[in-house]
Amino acid sequence: MSHVKISSPFFSKLVHQQVTATGTVSSVLAAVNPGEKRILLIIQNKSADVVSAILTSDVAITEGIAIQPNQLISFDNYSGPLRIKSSGSSSLVHVAVANV
Repeated sequence: MSHVKISSPFFSKLVHQQVTATGTVSSVLAAVNPGEKRILLIIQNKSADVVSAILTSDVAITEGIAIQPNQLISFDNYSGPLRIKSSGSSSLVHVAVANV
């Protein structure tokens, strides 16, 4: 299990979820509602050999930002949607989110 610990005066907790990425694009997070704010988003590819891709749009695109095996990427103040897919077989992806 992944454990991410960050100290910040702006949020008190991260909400974690495990997602299985497959060869087809699937939605992980919807855009936040007006008036809400997502201040931190961390995505970790937990696979040892499969590249995952994140897509930051609801548009029907199938290419995104690649996350290499055992790597992570983070976004500050990203409030849009998050979709994910893998480059081949399924891979486990960990997502941690902090909202205000």
